[in-house]
Amino acid sequence: MIIDFGKSTKIDAPVKKKSMTKAEQKIYRQSFPHIAPEIINGTSTQTIASDVYSFAKLVQFLCDKEALNLGAESQIMKNLALSEDPEARPKLSAFLN
Repeated sequence: MIIDFGKSTKIDAPVKKKSMTKAEQKIYRQSFPHIAPEIINGTSTQTIASDVYSFAKLVQFLCDKEALNLGAESQIMKNLALSEDPEARPKLSAFLN
């Protein structure tokens, strides 16, 4: 089981949006590649869609490091979850089926 509550928030009480320069955003992306783009660029706070993005980044990391081979359907789900557009990401429940 993998658990990280370091930057967690309550879904009904998210922290305020980030405000960073483009240079700061680039450094933040390099330091925290699992953080969804909309959080880094300041257009959104943490949401379930940003959690889906982070989960997909974790899956991508495991696949890269451990040479795991996802099935075609799982690969498609991972790629959708890594979309820059939060609305295009699958719902969390889609990963449970």
